Amino acid sequence: MVPSWRQKVARAQHHLGDLSSRFAPIEENRVHDVSEGLEAQDDGEIYVHRVVVPGVDDPMAPVIVGELMFNLRSALDHLAVAMVHPDQRTRKTAFPIFTDDIHEMDPATGKHLQPGARKRWRAMTRGFPHAAMPTVEMVQPYNLRRHGKNPKHVSLAQLSTFQNADKHNQLLVVPSGITALRASFIGPTGPVPIDHDAVPDGYVVGHGAQVGATSEPLPPDVKVQIEGTLTVQIGDGLSGDYLPCIEALEGMITDTTGVLDLLEPFAKHRPDLPELL
Repeated sequence: MVPSWRQKVARAQHHLGDLSSRFAPIEENRVHDVSEGLEAQDDGEIYVHRVVVPGVDDPMAPVIVGELMFNLRSALDHLAVAMVHPDQRTRKTAFPIFTDDIHEMDPATGKHLQPGARKRWRAMTRGFPHAAMPTVEMVQPYNLRRHGKNPKHVSLAQLSTFQNADKHNQLLVVPSGITALRASFIGPTGPVPIDHDAVPDGYVVGHGAQVGATSEPLPPDVKVQIEGTLTVQIGDGLSGDYLPCIEALEGMITDTTGVLDLLEPFAKHRPDLPELL
């Protein structure tokens, strides 16, 4: 029988395929609208040209994203439960995903800096096989902090953050941005590229981003044209940080699968199978 955690990852992969199909028509290179308006600047009023980025007109998209991440988080928790003997399981048994280093010490006092995190860690991992613990700790996001990196940028941490946001009724925001952006003035003689150094290659331009400015309104036979590729992003709706949707979800699936591969040999107490003596 296929373990429940593998079935959940398979379901997450199905959701990823569904999202990829939904986003394929959106993520195509095309021409996008530009607005022109008179705005106050430091040196007076100028006519500013801003990108008009359409939203993702698919109310099911954030729901599917949430279900995908729920399945991945649940897969890790199912594995955690299967690693613990029934006599030692509690309602708090779960797979830990920590960005706070549970071993970090205060050099001045010699005390742990994260006592609350250590308490939660002990509750979640109670009954985990001792031989599994080095691996459980190895995959924790907080390890990046020891190398001067932000642990919140690793896929498992993103999974935990976004899935918690969705779980607490903060429906995931799925906005759009534009990459590979090219701006031009289009007139009777053809396009004239607009110098927009503020938009580096690979940068995602959001709705309302300025791509040009003129001291006078454009002539009737001249317009600003923006060409680029829409990209769908995900965020928690609170921090203001967004990630390319499909790429981020692929990373979560890959990292979750990697954890399962490493720890599955310790899953000897599957609730769906008779307990082995």
